[in-house]
Amino acid sequence: MPPTGSVILTSSVGGLRGHANIGHYIAAKHGVVGLMRTLAWELGEHNIRVNSVHPTQVNTPMVMHDDTYRMFRPDLKNPTVDDFAAVSQGMHLLPTPGWSRSTSATPSSTSPATKAASSPGR
Repeated sequence: MPPTGSVILTSSVGGLRGHANIGHYIAAKHGVVGLMRTLAWELGEHNIRVNSVHPTQVNTPMVMHDDTYRMFRPDLKNPTVDDFAAVSQGMHLLPTPGWSRSTSATPSSTSPATKAASSPGR
């Protein structure tokens, strides 16, 4: 039986597009995409698939701090986590619960995720 397998690399949405003020991060994440493309060519002949995933912001200390809030809300002198959450949500199709003190961990009944999950045939 020929070898088979899958390699999944984690990049970031930053590996797909640029963003101001974090060139070092964007360059690194684009590098992951380049590695994925190269490995796909090299390993494809062995029936090994190579893909990358590109998550957006994740509620971790790397993101959740004043410098990030200011980067995403330069229009405010002292933006808060709630100010950041409003901009961050605009980058997501689904709700981002837990991003701010004012958001709920449960998607609202009008959110796309809730509607899709409750639609007939699911």
